[in-house]
Amino acid sequence: MRTITLPALCALAVGAAAPASAVTVNLDSITAQWKNPIFSSGTPNASVDGNEVSWGLPFEDGPLSSYVFDPRQDLGVVPENPFLLGTFTHNNFPILLPAIDSVDLELTVIGSIDGVAFEIDPVFGFDHIETPNEAVPCGQGGPNPCADLVTLENQQDLSEVVTVDGEEFTIVVEGFVDTLTEQPALSYLTTEGQANSAFLRARIDAPLAPPPPAPIPLPAAGFMVLAGLGGLAALRSARRA
Repeated sequence: MRTITLPALCALAVGAAAPASAVTVNLDSITAQWKNPIFSSGTPNASVDGNEVSWGLPFEDGPLSSYVFDPRQDLGVVPENPFLLGTFTHNNFPILLPAIDSVDLELTVIGSIDGVAFEIDPVFGFDHIETPNEAVPCGQGGPNPCADLVTLENQQDLSEVVTVDGEEFTIVVEGFVDTLTEQPALSYLTTEGQANSAFLRARIDAPLAPPPPAPIPLPAAGFMVLAGLGGLAALRSARRA
């Protein structure tokens, strides 16, 4: 985790925080690169091309299985919290072995907060179990054709701490979430013959605003003076009557 000191910024309006004022967060670019693929025994038929890695031998001239990461395209102001960085997809198609065992996804996210640049470089490791489609029972559970098992592992601290006037703001890459339930997706079965996707989500944590100062109580003598003044005022009013 790297610490970046920025010039004076207002607090960020995020979550339960109560900042002084909101600031503008922009995403300038998101790039993805698959690296370090490891394959099961045999001569792999694999291709690594930027944000896509494919593997296996075609079955009946069909498509290969692949991992794809599609970075978010609308790189303007980030209006939501949390916000999405992109979508991971496992295109799970019938193939002939060898298959992939593991591969790394390296991301570079460049943006700015009120015009001041930041960069996040998260790395994710993907472990893959390619199951025989007609196994009985399926190795990972479920019906035929058997699903593959994809496990996501973070390989580094996925946050950046930004110090602003002595206060810390944290840009956090939360990880992958299910596209339907938006629940964390650390390990899941991918259906054969389909594109199986998960969102990569991030957030920005801002420090809470300090609570307002407590009122200063008057000493007992002060209350007695106020009571006495009130009594004199009432007596004067009675005499005028």
